[in-house]
Amino acid sequence: MKKQFLETHRPREWDGFVGNTKIKKNVMGAIENESLLNYIFAGEAGIGKTSLAQLIGRKVLGDFYGQDYIELNGSTDNRIEIIRNKIGEIIKRKPFGFIRIIVFDEAERLTKAAQAGLKRLIEKGKNTIWIFITNDLSKINKPIKSRCKSYNFEKIRPNEMVERLKYIAKKENINISIGLLRKLCNLSDGDIRKPINTLQEVSIFDREITEEDIGTSEYSDKIRKIFIAIKKGEFGFAREDVYDLYLQGINFTSILNLMHDYILLKVNNKQIKIEMLMIIGECEYHYHTGCSEYLQISYLLSKLIKLVNKRKGSD
Repeated sequence: MKKQFLETHRPREWDGFVGNTKIKKNVMGAIENESLLNYIFAGEAGIGKTSLAQLIGRKVLGDFYGQDYIELNGSTDNRIEIIRNKIGEIIKRKPFGFIRIIVFDEAERLTKAAQAGLKRLIEKGKNTIWIFITNDLSKINKPIKSRCKSYNFEKIRPNEMVERLKYIAKKENINISIGLLRKLCNLSDGDIRKPINTLQEVSIFDREITEEDIGTSEYSDKIRKIFIAIKKGEFGFAREDVYDLYLQGINFTSILNLMHDYILLKVNNKQIKIEMLMIIGECEYHYHTGCSEYLQISYLLSKLIKLVNKRKGSD
C-alpha cells in the first residue's frame, strides 16, 4: 500500500515549500544568521505551517532531527499536568545535539493553565526553540505571544501550487495534463492538501486522467452554463447557477478562478477577454478587502452582462 502523498511529498528542501514566500525568506535568513527565534505560525489548515516547522527542524538539527525535533498536539497534550511532567522533563535534559525544537500543533486547544505553565518553560529552555502552530491566534495568551515572533500565513495561490503538483505527478507516474492540475489548484481554496489528496486518489489509474476522474467536469459544465446565461442577459439564471456551485461546496474565490480560466480558454474577442478579466480581478480585490461575497456575485454578473450587451450594441 502506498504511503500518504501528504507525508511522502512533504518538502525537505526550501524549493519544495510552496507559498508564503516572505515568511520563508525571513526564516531562511534567521537560520543563516543563527538568529532563530521562538515562533507562532498562524493561519488556516493546509497552507504550510507544519511543513515550514519541519523544514526548520531539518535544516537546523541535521542528523539530530529524529531526536531533537519534538512534535506535540494541543488537542491531547493540553493539560497543565502534561506540561509540568512530560514537557518539563524534556526541558531538563540536554539536547542530543546543540539545540532542540519543540512544536505545538493545534496550540489554540491548550488550556489557560497549560499556556501559563508553558510561559515558565519557555523562559527555562535555553537550548530550545519553540514553534506554536495555530488556526486561531486570538486563543494564544499574551505572555506566549510576547516571547515569540508571530507570522500570519496566507492561503496558497493556485499558480504557486501548480509546479509542486507537476513534480508530484511526475514522481508518482500520474498521467495528468497541466490544465487539469490548474483546475485542481483553482478548486483548492488555498489548501494544497486537497489537490495532493486528489492526485493520490487518481494514482490508481494506469492511463491519462480525465475531468471525470478528478470530479471537475460537473463544475466546468456549470461555468459554461453561467456564461451562456450571461451572453443571453439572463441575470437570474446566471446567479442561480453560481449558487448551485456554492451548494456543491465551491467557494467564491474558486468560482472566480474557474470563471477566469473559462474566459482565457473560451472567449475569442481579445478586447472582451481583457475587460472580463479586469472585472474578475476587481471582484477578487473587493472580496479580499472585506466586501460581501453575495453582493460581489451580483456585481460580477451584472458587470459581465452589461459588457456583453454593450459589445452586442456596438457590433
